Amino acid sequence: MVDSDKFFPIRYEKSRPFTKKLLDLCRNKTHQEIFNDEFQMKVQNQIFDEMVKAEKMFPPDVPVDEHSFNLKLSRELNFFWFYYKWQNSGRNIFHFSKELLELFENTDVDQIPLEVIQFPYKSFYISLQDLDRQFAIDTAGNDYVIDGVFIIKDFAKENQIDLFFSGVDKRAKASKNWLWGNYASLTGDWFRINFTAEKNTLRTSGYLAKFASEYPEEGKEASRLFFQNMVNISFNALCYLSSKQETPKTEFPKDTPLYLLSKLKAAKTKHQKEIAQTEIKRQGFTKINFLGQNLKHSAAESGTGNSVAPHWRRGFWRNQPYGQGLKEHKLIWIKPTIVNRDKGEPTTGHIYQV
Repeated sequence: MVDSDKFFPIRYEKSRPFTKKLLDLCRNKTHQEIFNDEFQMKVQNQIFDEMVKAEKMFPPDVPVDEHSFNLKLSRELNFFWFYYKWQNSGRNIFHFSKELLELFENTDVDQIPLEVIQFPYKSFYISLQDLDRQFAIDTAGNDYVIDGVFIIKDFAKENQIDLFFSGVDKRAKASKNWLWGNYASLTGDWFRINFTAEKNTLRTSGYLAKFASEYPEEGKEASRLFFQNMVNISFNALCYLSSKQETPKTEFPKDTPLYLLSKLKAAKTKHQKEIAQTEIKRQGFTKINFLGQNLKHSAAESGTGNSVAPHWRRGFWRNQPYGQGLKEHKLIWIKPTIVNRDKGEPTTGHIYQV
């Protein structure tokens, strides 16, 4: 088990004083009402006012120019809308073990038709912290690692997949200075994929070309490779969930107050359980879905008599036809394996500064 603060959505709602106010503002509104320009501006203005108050309460060490302030406002808006979608879809968090993420890192997924992936929820959060990959170093010298990714299906229209990656400073402590502090940082990157019947895989929908067009300058290669790797891992996680490889071990985080858990355990009726669960949720605690906790390293393949260094043989996902007339499909995972493992461990990846 882990503390709830390990996960960005929880740190976000604990650090921002305005989340409940904005959630109340959005309550009982339709998708069309939420994304109306006038309402969007109302939300933006409220966040702007909160930022101005925070700046007065916690003045930054160096004056912030208008451009930087507006950039923070834009990111705060992104954070809130991804948080809102996550909150509104059941507050689901999936935490994958380091061993499982390492397998994803060495599995190809770009040929799988996106339409065969079954999303467990419209919006959820995948924790990538156990990878321990560097995400960014900001101007203040804070060193961030990749925290995780919000994934949303059909955010603005059908056949659209949104991913929002967040970073975290592992040394950060809880702080009321949410605007300039690093507890729930403003580090993040948004990536959107639109696909059609003709272009319905990661490769044909052009996500590789998108990376190339967004990072054309020399020196941005590491950034492009980093996000390409993170997108690959994220879609491997989607395939894993879609193919129901295992039943998640679902637990409340260890910092959930015992009296709340006792009240839930003592509940006898459905109504009593709902009341207890609502109280736990209101206090910012949610169950975590743990996956890959019992996974062992893949067995090493026997050597072939040559001196080839230990390396990963990449895995892939197969879109397997089955059923009457082979009209149905299911995802089959051909897992990656380590060749010549008896000669040592393979290189598992690089750390990029972006």
